[in-house]
Amino acid sequence: QEDVFLRGTIPQGDLANELKKSRLLVYPCHELLAADFYAETSCITALQAQAAGTPVVSSSYGALPESVKSTETGILIKGDPFSQEYKNNFIKTVINLMKNQSAWQSMSRNAQKHVFEKYSWSLIANEWEEEFNLLLS
Repeated sequence: QEDVFLRGTIPQGDLANELKKSRLLVYPCHELLAADFYAETSCITALQAQAAGTPVVSSSYGALPESVKSTETGILIKGDPFSQEYKNNFIKTVINLMKNQSAWQSMSRNAQKHVFEKYSWSLIANEWEEEFNLLLS
């Protein structure tokens, strides 16, 4: 496929640079049929993309609704990822975001803000400290 590249494992710095250059993170997520649960429990890749200002298009399964604020930092598609309706909706959403510069810019800004406000190490450390204190009391 022209202008589509499959890269193997790359160092974190290179990944950050690639995400900064990317227009979207297109990340379908579906149920693991053999295990009867959704593959994504929390998506560090979606958080990394948003930190780089790259909006995410994904499924609304697992913990993705916690990681991605649909219509604000990306778009989460509802429905069965294996259905034709879902696939058509996914493709339409990606194309619309690729063409709509103002929507993309808004999501890009919101994505960075969301990640840096909700996932800073100081905030996470405070949450863990509160949890440990609760468990110790």
